[in-house]
Amino acid sequence: MEIFLYRHWTSSDDDSKEQFTVMQWNVLADALSQSTPTSNFYKTLPTALQWDYRKGLILSEIQRSGADVVCLEEVDHYHDFFMPEMARLGYDGHYATKPKSACLSFPGNNGSDGCALFYRKSVFTFMDKKEIFYTEHGGESSNQLALVLKLAFHERPVCVAVTHLKAKNFPAERLQQGQQLMANINPFAQGAPIVVCGDFNAAPTEPVYQHMASHNLASAYCIALKEEPSFTSWKFRPDKELRYTIDYIWYSSGGLALSGVWELPSAGEIGPDALPMLQYPSDHLALCAKFSLL
Repeated sequence: MEIFLYRHWTSSDDDSKEQFTVMQWNVLADALSQSTPTSNFYKTLPTALQWDYRKGLILSEIQRSGADVVCLEEVDHYHDFFMPEMARLGYDGHYATKPKSACLSFPGNNGSDGCALFYRKSVFTFMDKKEIFYTEHGGESSNQLALVLKLAFHERPVCVAVTHLKAKNFPAERLQQGQQLMANINPFAQGAPIVVCGDFNAAPTEPVYQHMASHNLASAYCIALKEEPSFTSWKFRPDKELRYTIDYIWYSSGGLALSGVWELPSAGEIGPDALPMLQYPSDHLALCAKFSLL
């Protein structure tokens, strides 16, 4: 099954070095896409929300990207789809589920959603893993998490994380989660270069964005395009349109060189009904970046 939304790579550095490609994508949980279609994605055709239709498109987009590391959020079909299909393509994977997933509240759900991180076994060797479960003010567990892997690339360690921060109007909580994320990643990495992928649910103007940048991390798309994309997620609710940039690939600019990013389709190329659509299976666009070690 082919996806016709046009994507091309833009180069910003020397392409002759040994490189690896990282994908960031909120794939839209099956339970959430099917929960209440008339209120969640009221301009999307019902067929385009069906898991049996969407899953092939998701896998096609991953294959088309050529990613060596795949970071996914809102995964609620890990064991019955993603892990076996990605294993067939030569990847190994790890998965961490939300403690209080919203998916569980919908009839016919496939269990909790969470974050998944896959790596191509021919490119990387597994070294270590860490799961981070964020806490609220007062120490109570939140529903958000991060999954971090330490991988060897040409016998040199690289630390890759995937996270999904708190949604809606909670910028202070997202900042706290970003602080906890970096407080855990830095000692785990032990000086190795870091890549952090995620749906941060935060615009570039939010404090958590500035916090990530303060840890010597650069946003790949901002560096390659000289600014953040105009949007990474676009959907219609009955009462509003949501078009914003909330997904990022952060990287250690002192340890990694950015070689290029996969440019995103424009609003005109997507069409007036936004996402998801018959030609694209999520309300978020997949981000991809190529890196080489310095």
